[in-house]
Amino acid sequence: MIKIEPKPYKIEGKIQNYDWGTKNDKAFIPKYLNIDTIENIPYAELWIGVHPNAPSQINVDENKLSLASLIEKFPVEIIGERINNKFKTLPFLLKILSIEKALSIQ
Repeated sequence: MIKIEPKPYKIEGKIQNYDWGTKNDKAFIPKYLNIDTIENIPYAELWIGVHPNAPSQINVDENKLSLASLIEKFPVEIIGERINNKFKTLPFLLKILSIEKALSIQ
């Protein structure tokens, strides 16, 4: 059984590899995460949140659990009562960008 305590937990975001991302030694995201780059792979975005296409993982008691499932099981402990009452989930997706080419307005 998982128990949530009021302490920091390690969260693992998901890397998005889009054509406009930085590559090789210019790639910021692998440096930020302290991981090796894969040659010629574009590292464009790091998503941190509950998006169904790239849900973040949380390490709890040596178990990796999706942030979405933890919010579902422990909403007040994870996102707080006010946010839970209004949104029932994390109401934003944090994106860390690493841009090599110009982006269109999104």
